[in-house]
Amino acid sequence: MLKVRKYLIEAVIVFAAFLVYFSLSCVLPMKQAPDEYMRYMVPEYIFRYHRLPVGTELAVRDGAWGFSYAFTPYLPSIVGAGLMYIAAFFSESPKVLLVACRFVSVAAATGTVWLAFRIGRKLFEENRSRILFAVCIAFLPQFAFLASYLNNDAFAAFTAMLIFYAWIYGRETHWSYRSCLLLSAAIGLCALTYYNAYGWILCSVIFFFGSVWQDKAIEGKWKHAISRGCVIALLVMLIAGWFFVRNAVLYDGDILGMRTMYAESELHAAEGYKPSQRLLYAKAGLPVWSMLLDTEWIKDTSESFFAVFGYTSIYTYHIIYILYYIFIIAGILLFFYGVIGKKERRPDFLLYVCCGLCLLIPLALSIRYSYAIDYQAQGRYLMSGLPALAFFVSRGYGFADKCPEQKRGWLPAAASVVWLALFAIVFGTTMLPELYVGV
Repeated sequence: MLKVRKYLIEAVIVFAAFLVYFSLSCVLPMKQAPDEYMRYMVPEYIFRYHRLPVGTELAVRDGAWGFSYAFTPYLPSIVGAGLMYIAAFFSESPKVLLVACRFVSVAAATGTVWLAFRIGRKLFEENRSRILFAVCIAFLPQFAFLASYLNNDAFAAFTAMLIFYAWIYGRETHWSYRSCLLLSAAIGLCALTYYNAYGWILCSVIFFFGSVWQDKAIEGKWKHAISRGCVIALLVMLIAGWFFVRNAVLYDGDILGMRTMYAESELHAAEGYKPSQRLLYAKAGLPVWSMLLDTEWIKDTSESFFAVFGYTSIYTYHIIYILYYIFIIAGILLFFYGVIGKKERRPDFLLYVCCGLCLLIPLALSIRYSYAIDYQAQGRYLMSGLPALAFFVSRGYGFADKCPEQKRGWLPAAASVVWLALFAIVFGTTMLPELYVGV
C-alpha cells in the first residue's frame, strides 16, 4: 500500500508539472518568449524546405542581430520540426505548428521531472527527500517558463539530468555496456543541444574514471576503464559528431560555429548590434570583478534564475526572491553541515565534486560571456546546473532531518510545502495574469 501511495504521489507531481508547462505553451505570446522568434526560424525552415539550414542563409538570419541560431547545436529545433510535421497532418495553422514545436520543451521538462524521481530513488533513503528533489526542479517558476516555449535551456536540463542518471546507473552496475550506452546517448544529446551544459560532458569523464577506480568489484581497472571508455567515446561520435563535421565543412574548419556566427553578426547586424560596437568590461581593460561589483549582474542573474519572465521585464514580488535566496542558502549550508558533521556514513565526494563543477561551470561561462562577448545577465544560462543545485539543497535538508532531536521526515516535507507555496504565489500573481494571455 505504501509503495502504491509513493508512486501515486510521483505520478501526480509529474502530471501537474506537465499541465502547467503544456497549458502555458498553448497561450504564451511569442513576444514574451526570449529569442523564440529567432530560434523558431530554424524548425520552420526545416519544416518548409525539408533540410537543415546553413547558418549564413538569409531565411534563418535575424535582421537586427545579423546572425542565426543555425550555427551552433540546435537539436531541440530539429525535434521541434519533426513535431511540426506530425501536427501538420491535422492542421497547418500557425498557432498549431508553434505549439507543436514548443512541445519539445514541454516534453523535455516533464522528462526531467520524471528522471528526478528515478535518481531520487537511488540517492535518497527517505521518500520525502526524493519528493523535495523533484519538486525543486518541477516547480521552479523560471524552469516552468522555459518549459513552455522553444529554447535550448529546457532540453539542456533534460540532457543534464539524463547524464546524472547515467552516472548513478553506471556506478551501480559497475559500468555495464548497457549503462555505457545510456551515458553515450545522454552525452550525445547534450553535445547537440547547448554549449552551456558541456560541464556535464567534462564531468562525465571525471566521474567515469573516478568511479571505476573506486569500485572494488572491478578487477583490471585500467582495462575495464579503457575498453568501456572507448565504447562511450565512439558512440558519442556516432550520435553527435556529424553536426561538428558538417560545421567544419560549411564554415572553413569552425567546428563550433561560433567564430563564423560572430563574423556574420559583424557583417550583417544593424548599427548598435554589431559585436564590435558592444560596450564590454573586457574591451575597457577592466577586471571581471569590476563587472560583478559595479553592475547588477549578480542580482539580475540570480533573480532571473528563479522568476523573471518575458524579456527580463516581468518580475514578481521582491520578498519572493528573498525567500528563494533563504531557501537555497539554507539548503546549501545544511549540506555542508551534513558532510562536515558526518551525518552521512560514507560521503560521496566524487559525486559531490562532479555536481559542484556542473553547477559552477555554466556560471563561469555566463560570467565570461557577459564580460567578453555580450553583457547578458540572465539566469536561464545557468539552468543546466539546476539538477546539481536541487540535489545539494535536497540532500542538505535531508541531512538536517537526521538530527537526533528531530522527528524523522518532517523537514524535507516542510521544505517541499514551502517551495510549492512559493510557486503557487508566483504562478497566481505573476505568471497567470502576465503570461496566460494568448498566442
